[in-house]
Amino acid sequence: MAIRGQRVALRGLIDMAMDDTTATWWLDSDGTWTRHHLDASGAPLNDIQEYLIRVRQGRAASDD
Repeated sequence: MAIRGQRVALRGLIDMAMDDTTATWWLDSDGTWTRHHLDASGAPLNDIQEYLIRVRQGRAASDD
């Protein structure tokens, strides 16, 4: 049962990481990295690292 829960958690994390609403870094053809952390309207995208920190601390990612 614990393994199933871990698989579900991992799939959820991968889904979040691949979602367009999550901040990312893009590698340009010249070798430079560009951070994409705002959506088209300028609102911040989800930060997966912050989410993981909050989960580790035992708080829900939506708590502020």
